[in-house]
Amino acid sequence: MISFDFPLFFLLVPIIFGIWYFFDVKKYGQSKPNPIIAKFSIIPKWRKIYLLLRFFAIIILCMILGNGTFSINITKKIPEKNTIMIVFDISRSMLAEDISPNRMAVAKNTIKSFIAERKNDKLSLIIFSGKAFLVVAPSTDRAWIEAFVNNITPEYILQEKPWLSGTNIGDALLLAKIELDKITGKKNIILMTDGSANVGSDPEKAASEITKSQIPIYTIGIGKKDNNPLTYTDLNGQKNFFYDANGEKIIGDLDDELLQKIAIMTGWKYYSAENISDLQNAFNQTNANISNNEIEETKLQKLSLTPILLFLFFGALWLESIQRRKFLEKYQLLGSTKK
Repeated sequence: MISFDFPLFFLLVPIIFGIWYFFDVKKYGQSKPNPIIAKFSIIPKWRKIYLLLRFFAIIILCMILGNGTFSINITKKIPEKNTIMIVFDISRSMLAEDISPNRMAVAKNTIKSFIAERKNDKLSLIIFSGKAFLVVAPSTDRAWIEAFVNNITPEYILQEKPWLSGTNIGDALLLAKIELDKITGKKNIILMTDGSANVGSDPEKAASEITKSQIPIYTIGIGKKDNNPLTYTDLNGQKNFFYDANGEKIIGDLDDELLQKIAIMTGWKYYSAENISDLQNAFNQTNANISNNEIEETKLQKLSLTPILLFLFFGALWLESIQRRKFLEKYQLLGSTKK
């Protein structure tokens, strides 16, 4: 399909041709330019040809001025884009060393590997303990997101404050829903935690609200289930136990049942990760389940006609000059080049 940005330039065609023809007549006379051809009552053939070529050149000139373009629909297959919200528990228990070197270090490395795999998607990150915070809005800048994940520590949330400690899974899921409802397209949530919900909204009700938006939730529980007290290494290199408010040693309290319910409610699966291999497998399976389909995208491609039109314009002028010379030589209005 050919179109023009400035079609009004075509109104100049008769004006330019008329001016050009006027000066041609003034210079060479009427269609019977000398007595030799006075007996003819029609415009000579050679003059008709060069006038037509001239008219054609003027039309092309106006097409150039009108910025002519050729439009074509181009259909190609592109990867289907997703928005993936990672909801990451950074409570202090994530420093537990039942998975070496600790749960958080292993989780961060696995998340970074996952991000590197999702080359065509937007990724976002929510961190939570007693409260949930959106720290990375949906973005395609994977290098920046990976660098951010690499620097996460439990100190990102001041968990020494009573209202910021705990495991607030419900509010974290609701925040994910609020943010994902702002955008269109395929959306997914990956929830990773090592504990059980003990503050905030009911996680099952939050998952039910997310189900209404048809957003799948992939749940991953990290930590061993051996009922041994959890330990961590402090800044002095000393091993320490985690203690609760009552001074009791903390053991793993991962709520498999809850995480499984949340995943099933949205039509997906819960993965329990007791070691690095389990965690990598959980993210590999999640990566495989999140849509990697290709979709057809049709775009209107516009190609400028100017280069072709310039070639035709100068070609028409060249042919016009040749035909005009033949006419003038034939009717002795121009000295013949032959001796």
